[in-house]
Amino acid sequence: MNMENPIDLYDNFFFSKKFECGIFQLKNGKVFHVKKDAIEELDITEIIDSENDQVRYFKCIEGEKKWGIIHISGHEIIPPIYDYISPLIEDRFYKIFNGDYSWKFDEHSFQYFAEHIDTHSWNGDRYIGELSTGQWGLVEISGVNCTVLIAPEFQWLILIDRKIVCCNVGGSLIKWYDGDDKEEYLQTFGGLWKVIEASKWHRRTETGLGEFSEVLEQFKSEYSKQFTEEYTYTYQFIFDPQKIH
Repeated sequence: MNMENPIDLYDNFFFSKKFECGIFQLKNGKVFHVKKDAIEELDITEIIDSENDQVRYFKCIEGEKKWGIIHISGHEIIPPIYDYISPLIEDRFYKIFNGDYSWKFDEHSFQYFAEHIDTHSWNGDRYIGELSTGQWGLVEISGVNCTVLIAPEFQWLILIDRKIVCCNVGGSLIKWYDGDDKEEYLQTFGGLWKVIEASKWHRRTETGLGEFSEVLEQFKSEYSKQFTEEYTYTYQFIFDPQKIH
């Protein structure tokens, strides 16, 4: 008796032992949520990945990809309203994007890549393109709740430490491929930066605009003491490249 391998039916299958449920996509494109004996079809075009019981997906709406996040339990955390959502950062943050999320060849940015980014690796670095147009923001997930920490209004965001975010204003974003690491990376050029302490406190602290290293120093010198005095914890600003996202 021939029996079809059930694994061949699925494109993706994410399961949580903790919540005893899962989200899966069949080869025919249909997406389902299953819990014990209950199964429900979801109005999702493609599930991308799953971390910390959060499934990143997109839905095609009038020919456009709109990205969202759904909890493995089936609770919608972020509805499909953004033009792109980054992979999960430190189990609780996502970068959100509104605009044209396409990467196009640009002579000026290619020249910048060749002069300032290309590492001339043994396996070859490759320029992919410059991000078309749009702005980035940052959200935080707690359980099934989502808080917008920074609305999409910057050309790029770099998460430095905790909720300390360095935001680019007026620059451009390049995507490139590192031949040795076999990974794609993003790199900004141009524009100015500001550091934002993106907590949910009623007073958000931020620096003025300046060069990247300048605003980091400004933030460290002017605001770290203020945090210690006002919020009664010892604040340590550690510029660790391994923690940058």
